[in-house]
Amino acid sequence: MRAGGQTAVRILETDLGGSIGGEGGPYLEFAFPDPLGKPPSPKTPGPRAILSLRGAGSLRYLGDRGNPLRADFFSSLGLAPGSVVATELHHTRRLRLLAPQASSLPGDRGGELDASLLEGEDFGDGGPDGAGGRDGLLAFPEDLGALALAVTVADCMPIWIHDTASGAYGVLHSGWKGTGILARAVEALERRGSDPAGISVILGPAIGACCYEVDPARAAVFEAEFGAVAVDRSGPRPRLDIRAANLALAKDLGLGALLSIDACTSCEPELGSFRREGPEAFTRMVALCLPG
Repeated sequence: MRAGGQTAVRILETDLGGSIGGEGGPYLEFAFPDPLGKPPSPKTPGPRAILSLRGAGSLRYLGDRGNPLRADFFSSLGLAPGSVVATELHHTRRLRLLAPQASSLPGDRGGELDASLLEGEDFGDGGPDGAGGRDGLLAFPEDLGALALAVTVADCMPIWIHDTASGAYGVLHSGWKGTGILARAVEALERRGSDPAGISVILGPAIGACCYEVDPARAAVFEAEFGAVAVDRSGPRPRLDIRAANLALAKDLGLGALLSIDACTSCEPELGSFRREGPEAFTRMVALCLPG
C-alpha cells in the first residue's frame, strides 16, 4: 500500500441508481466520476461501465462453447462478434494488461476473445488459494483498438477503472479472495506512466456486510490484511465488508475519484447473488467496460 495517499481521492456514493437500458436484457450503466470534478469533454468521452441485471439471464462466460444469452446481450449494445475480450472468474488477485496490436489479434473472431489467447503482462497473484487464471482486464486504446472487456460477477464486486490522461480502461472482479486486485491494477497502469491522481474508479454492487456472514478464521485473515473496517463484528458472527475494504484501499492508493454503488446483491432482487439464489441457480452478471 502507498503511505500518505489518504487525501487525494474524491469519493461519491449512490444507491443502485445508474441509467437503465437493454433490448437484449436489462442493464445498468454508470458514469465515471472526473478527478477534476468536471464532466468529460464530448470530444473525448470516457469508457462505458455496464452491468447486466438478473432479467438478462445468467451471462456466464463459456469460452469456445459460447453463451447465446451473452451474444444477444452484446448485440443489443452494438457489439459485433469478436469485439469482446473476456475471462472467467477464478477468485485471484491477478489481472492481465493486454498489449496486442489490433492487427495481431487471433484470426478466428467469431465469438468472444479469451484473454489467455492475447498478448499481455499479468500483474498480481493467485490470492489466498494460489489459484491460476485471472480476474481482471486492462487495456490502453492504442494497444487494443475498440474492444470491450468483460468479467462475470455474482456477489463479488465489479470494479471499473479509467485513467483519464491516457484513456486506459478496465474491469476487475473482486471477491473476498480477490480484494486487493485494485492495487495491482493501479500498479500496472503506473508501469505505463499513469498518475494515480488521474485514475477514476467505480465500485459496483456487491454483497454487503449485512448479508456476508463468515467463519471466524476467514474474518481474521481479511481483517489482518485490510483492517478492522473490513469486518463487522456487531452480530453473533463476523461479517465481511468488501466495500469498506476497497474504499480504504482506494484512499491509500491516492486515486483521483471514486464512485461507490452502495447496493447489496443479496438484498436487491434484480441483481444476481450466489448466496440468495444458491449454488445451482445463481445468476452471473456480466460487467463490461467499453472504450469511449
